[in-house]
Amino acid sequence: MTLRSPVELMLAQAAEAVPGPAALRAGVAYEQKPDGHRALLFTAAVPGGTVLVQTGRGALVQEWPAQGGVRNRAVAPPVMFR
Repeated sequence: MTLRSPVELMLAQAAEAVPGPAALRAGVAYEQKPDGHRALLFTAAVPGGTVLVQTGRGALVQEWPAQGGVRNRAVAPPVMFR
């Protein structure tokens, strides 16, 4: 599947309760995300191709901070930024 930016991100929603561990056949796990940034990473279709980062507001980030780990190198999925 090929996705092209901008892609609308799924935003968090308030809920009265979360599903229990048996809600899905493979189980479920949760982690609070009290701060940080929401972003999408578009990996290159070919080795050595361009990697793009889209912010939660839909903007493409050309110069991601060095701690993001994306600058000038290949990134293979899955990738998680903290």
